[in-house]
Amino acid sequence: MKSVRLIGGLAASVAAFVLALPLIVSGERFRPLIKAQLQSAMGRPVDFGALSLRVIPLSLRATGLDIKGLATVEVLDVKVRFFPLLQGNVEVDSLVLTRPVVSSANPAARRPR
Repeated sequence: MKSVRLIGGLAASVAAFVLALPLIVSGERFRPLIKAQLQSAMGRPVDFGALSLRVIPLSLRATGLDIKGLATVEVLDVKVRFFPLLQGNVEVDSLVLTRPVVSSANPAARRPR
């Protein structure tokens, strides 16, 4: 009986920690790292609005992503790995773009010939 209570208490503690994670760790903490990585990968200035941490699935959500001269995205969900995130590193599993709008970097390329 004691082992059942111990396991139940441990499971409840883990569940409480997981649900409290967004309150403990702010998504804004990762803003400089994500912005630098995006700018490096895209080779362009990048800006975005609010950045939040989601628990299920573990992901970071950025709103209003603007990749200057290339694209805008209403919402960017980045599914990340748990343990590297606790150490301040972002390891990406997947990206989901909501309402992306891609624009040509060269306006002359859009003119019909």
